[in-house]
Amino acid sequence: MPQLLMTIEQYIVNVRKKDTLHIVFNSEYADAAMSRKMTDKALMKESVNWEKREKFIQFMKKEMPEINIVDVFDDVPLSYHVWPFLGSIAIDVDIDSPQYNAICNQYEDENGERLDDDAVLFIMSYEVAHEIWEKRKEMME
Repeated sequence: MPQLLMTIEQYIVNVRKKDTLHIVFNSEYADAAMSRKMTDKALMKESVNWEKREKFIQFMKKEMPEINIVDVFDDVPLSYHVWPFLGSIAIDVDIDSPQYNAICNQYEDENGERLDDDAVLFIMSYEVAHEIWEKRKEMME
């Protein structure tokens, strides 16, 4: 079934309007995003760990049902105009809130390092999201 989704930066700028936590379930994408060198393998649906994604959704429903989670397209270089949905989820939680810390404790160690390559948390600031979204809008026009 087709879905109309926002990119993570579009969601942050138009909906959240503040720094936002999101989670990806694709080790290839997570590594590419950290290095800012996107690869074709990182943008393949087959690289997504859909089981880990479902486990996260169930965790959120059980432990934090009051927190809104939203499917979003990933942050990819502006040269990409089309890419598949890779299972990423924006998490409507305030940075440094008790809920934020509980989520981080599930997916990161005490140093903020990821515990699982197939479930990686990212924070995108509003400022970065705004800059990316403005550039993407320009390219779409």
